[in-house]
Amino acid sequence: MTLATIAAPPQNQELLKSQRNAILDLLTANGFAPADFTWTTATSIVTSGLTVSRLDHIPSGSYYQFDLRDGKAWTRFAPGEDRAVESRYPGSWGLQLRYCGEWLEYLRRELDAPDKWLDFGGVLGEQPLSNTRFSVEERTEVLARIEAARLFLIEIEPNEDKLGSALARLDYLVEASRQQGRRDWWFLAIGVAASIVWDLALDPGKAQRLLTFLTQTINALMP
Repeated sequence: MTLATIAAPPQNQELLKSQRNAILDLLTANGFAPADFTWTTATSIVTSGLTVSRLDHIPSGSYYQFDLRDGKAWTRFAPGEDRAVESRYPGSWGLQLRYCGEWLEYLRRELDAPDKWLDFGGVLGEQPLSNTRFSVEERTEVLARIEAARLFLIEIEPNEDKLGSALARLDYLVEASRQQGRRDWWFLAIGVAASIVWDLALDPGKAQRLLTFLTQTINALMP
């Protein structure tokens, strides 16, 4: 008679209450609301038959897993310093706590970062298919519309220290219209519009008005 092999239940290595309290202190010290986080039990990524603690940031889906490798502290977290997911081997609770603090900094960075691509979502329009040069009449239209953009910039009263740089970039677009094809100029102009809006550090309302005005001006010049 052969005895069936019974698999051992997973070993639970969740954090101690004192360790979870230390993490709570980290959250509040970094300006996070504890209510935005939850503790879950996760299967170890690196050790078979082990369950460990994972801290999840509910709004973003980010996480920090308090794992163990060869009985020592190991972790995987998202977001990382310069990648979506990162793994580290602290080897001790002290370093684990430090890395968790760094993860909170990365999380704050991503939460506070503006989505600059999203800002352009509704205003870019379609890029021109042709890369032919502007005609003399079209270059006259470029000059007139860029002049309107200059006046609009002055009207919204941005930071005067940065206004001169912004106006110089618009002047460069006029010059570039004499030398570049319309598709190349379109890409250049969109980049100039973006850099002006972000560098002027306007309040959100003015920034959106300026972004919309500049992109509409650029798109109006496209056939």
